Amino acid sequence: MKGWDEIRKIRRRMRIVVGLMIAFAVSVVIVTVIIAIKKRADDQELLGIVTGLAALFASFIYIPVFNKAFKPCRRLVVENAMSSLFEKCSFYPDRGLKGEALMEKEVVEIPRDFGSNCLLTGEYHDIQFVRADINLPSAIMSGEKNFRGSWTIFSFPKAFQTDLVVYSRSYIWNTEGKSVLPLSPKRPRTPFQTGNDEFDNFFVCMSQNPPQAIKMLSPMVMKRLFELRRKTGVRFIIGWIGNNIHLIWESGKGICDQPEYFHKFSFSESCAETAKDLSTICEIIDNVIMSRSIYADYITELLAAEQNSNDSEEVGAH
Repeated sequence: MKGWDEIRKIRRRMRIVVGLMIAFAVSVVIVTVIIAIKKRADDQELLGIVTGLAALFASFIYIPVFNKAFKPCRRLVVENAMSSLFEKCSFYPDRGLKGEALMEKEVVEIPRDFGSNCLLTGEYHDIQFVRADINLPSAIMSGEKNFRGSWTIFSFPKAFQTDLVVYSRSYIWNTEGKSVLPLSPKRPRTPFQTGNDEFDNFFVCMSQNPPQAIKMLSPMVMKRLFELRRKTGVRFIIGWIGNNIHLIWESGKGICDQPEYFHKFSFSESCAETAKDLSTICEIIDNVIMSRSIYADYITELLAAEQNSNDSEEVGAH
């Protein structure tokens, strides 16, 4: 697998660093004990302080070394996972989505401490997308300790005639009375029922024009979204806004999250897990965007309307 040799080199360097840190800490403790014995002092407080300082010093060395070692590992993992799924793709670990730009879409309330990194751009079945890890505080996301997940934006050939946002129900109304909805939206959306009881029990749909939104949210699309929710067990928000589809996916983690212990890091397992996380992009494009019920039919309708308009102009010209 691509990058495995580099991973092994990094692991060897990490083992050396960890070994040196352990040797240093043990040496400090031994020297302290010898000094205490020679002075015939039962100074356990001194021993504790020195041991603590040794451990603190070791951690100050280990953390930056760990971060430096893990960063290229994570890049290799993500790049391998992406190349297994997408023909065109790029990865920018230190870049993310801009909170100001997302705030204008009015999908969720974007707080000041909104965080985003690990930006991916790519193309799948001729659909371009941008994806990044996001972090939202508990005050926004329905009482959760901390929202961790991703925000993906798919490019659509034509602008939608109305906004449509589908929320997992617990994001809107929950036992703690919190909601993800923007506090002062410039374009308020009205909640509506689809008539599908099974779907409405899991999701809340909102739009400025519910009758038009219902046409976009066909029975097949509702079925696909419900199956995705049931299969993954993941709460999500999906919105058709302008000429983009926005997917907010609460996975509880980011693709750039570090393992707790580097020696437990498995390159092959991490590649497989990351590919599984990114496969949601493929599922949305395959089952929702490329679905006959929304993508093809909607574009066909728009193209037909455009053709009729052109025909009318030609007739008027004659």
